[in-house]
Amino acid sequence: MATILRQNVSNQVQVAYEKEVGEYYFAGLIRHINVALLHIDFAQLDAPDWGIGNITSQLVWNLYVKAPTQGGICKVYNRQWQPEDEKYKTSGSYGYDYSLIATSEVKHNIPLAGDLVIFNSRNFHEVLPGIGERITISSFIGKMPGGDLVFWS
Repeated sequence: MATILRQNVSNQVQVAYEKEVGEYYFAGLIRHINVALLHIDFAQLDAPDWGIGNITSQLVWNLYVKAPTQGGICKVYNRQWQPEDEKYKTSGSYGYDYSLIATSEVKHNIPLAGDLVIFNSRNFHEVLPGIGERITISSFIGKMPGGDLVFWS
C-alpha cells in the first residue's frame, strides 16, 4: 500500500513516528476475528495525545488472506462518528448503540480471499459472524495536517 501511494501522491508517505518517545509505530496487523461490534476507529478519539491524534482524516485497509465460507460480512454505514455520539457507546464496551445508524445507508462487503477493502474508518462499521476463519492484514492510513500520509496499526 505504501509503495502504491508513494508512486501516486506528491506528499510523503511513511510509517507514523512518535517524536515524544523516538519510535516508529508498527504498521501491519494480522487479525483473526469472527465478529466485531458496531464501532469506529478514529485516532483523534482513540489516541488524542499521540502523534496520530493529529490526523485530519483516516482510512483503513484490509487484505483478506482467508475468508469465511459463509457470512463474515463487513457492513460500513454512511454515518460518520461525531463527538456527541459518545453518549451512545455501550457501557464497558467499544461498541455503539444501533440507533445511531438506524436510517443510514449501508454497504455490505462480502469477504473473499485476496480482496483488498479500503474505507473511512470514522464511518460506523461492524463484522457479522461467519462460518470459517476470517484472517486479514490491516493498517490505518492517516492524513497529517500538512498533507503527508502515515501508516500505523
